[in-house]
Amino acid sequence: MLLAVGTLRHSDYDRLLLGSPLRRRGACIAIGAVLLVMLGLATLVHLGLLASMRPDVAAVFYRALFLSSLLATVPLAILWFLDRRERESPWLFAAALFWGACIATGLSLPFNTAFSRIVDAWVARNPVIEQVLGPDAASLLAAPRSSRS
Repeated sequence: MLLAVGTLRHSDYDRLLLGSPLRRRGACIAIGAVLLVMLGLATLVHLGLLASMRPDVAAVFYRALFLSSLLATVPLAILWFLDRRERESPWLFAAALFWGACIATGLSLPFNTAFSRIVDAWVARNPVIEQVLGPDAASLLAAPRSSRS
């Protein structure tokens, strides 16, 4: 049945939300468990990476982390300004930033490393590529793909 705009009652909206998987306890627990496992894996990857860094490299990393966090405040402020009519929770903004800063980068690191090794092996089997691109041929070929992950 087609309803005119503005004729939906509050009880009609409630029925639209009943299909959310987070309303079911089992699905909510499963999704939460998967997200916690992903957070744990990302944390282990980051801690392993930080533990293997030389002190001078770690200093550059922490400086870059601080500066990139400062730069992230600009788009965050723009989103906060644009969202002034229907404010989202600050926790939602924090979760989105946390996902991009920690979990997404932590989960992409093993895939990027594997891809770089595949490219290294391919360049080693094709010496013409190294003659054309130079000694950093593997890095030149792997870097554009790895940066998109």
